[in-house]
Amino acid sequence: MSMNIDRPKVWRHSLIRVYLALEKLEENPTPLFSRLDITLEDLLAKDYWLDAEAFERDDVDKLSGEILYIENRAPVTRSVNQQEDLKVVITL
Repeated sequence: MSMNIDRPKVWRHSLIRVYLALEKLEENPTPLFSRLDITLEDLLAKDYWLDAEAFERDDVDKLSGEILYIENRAPVTRSVNQQEDLKVVITL
């Protein structure tokens, strides 16, 4: 994208998570992504990001709406020499 690279960014993987979460909640993600002028091709493009300013619109009431999803996780205590195995599941 041709935006100021010094501004805060919202990377495509975060946008994809929002898209999938809305679909899982049986909400239509299309209106939100259309409003932000994001296409499916954008989401699939390597290194795509959206300027965080897109979420600072005057017509958005930041204190309105309903919370769709909250994930509270307890902090994990780790030692300096600890090793961990990570497993990732990707579904499309």
